[in-house]
This record gives sequence, C-alpha cells and structure tokens, in this order.
Amino acid sequence: MLPLLKDVHSLVRSVAANTAGRLGVKEAIPGLILLLRDDSRDVRWWAIHALGDLKAVEALPEIERLRGDADETVARIAANIAMTLSRKP
Repeated sequence: MLPLLKDVHSLVRSVAANTAGRLGVKEAIPGLILLLRDDSRDVRWWAIHALGDLKAVEALPEIERLRGDADETVARIAANIAMTLSRKP
C-alpha cells in the first residue's frame, strides 16, 4: 500500500491515504505528511483525515499550515484535526 501514496493518479493516492488511516498503518505517516503538499485538494484532505485517524502528532506543524489552505474544505478539516491532535490525553 505504501507505494500507492506516490502513484501518479490523485484518486489512487487519496484511496491509499484513506486506507492507511482506517487500517492504522503507522508506517504510512511519513508518506502521508508528504501528501499534505500535494497539488490535489482531495489528496490533501484524505491525508489530513488519515493522519488524524493515526493520531500522528508529529504531523501537527504541517496540518497547522493547511489551516490557511486556499481550499475551504481542506482548511476546515485541517483546523479540526489540528485541534484534536493538540488535545492532551
């Protein structure tokens, strides 16, 4: 699954990100962080969602950056996930 995070097709990258998050594939975290800079808003959205599912606090600085994303849906999920990851257990 990890190689699919680098696929040329944005739909494949989106599905791979979603799957990694749902299955709890912690090894995908570095690749998901890279996807936060993807040109596709859908890929960025799914990468943020997956990182939230994985409770990847190491991604917080990059997720915080996306609170200012040009796409409102990406900015909104970034704000929500950033707030969730920032909470103390």
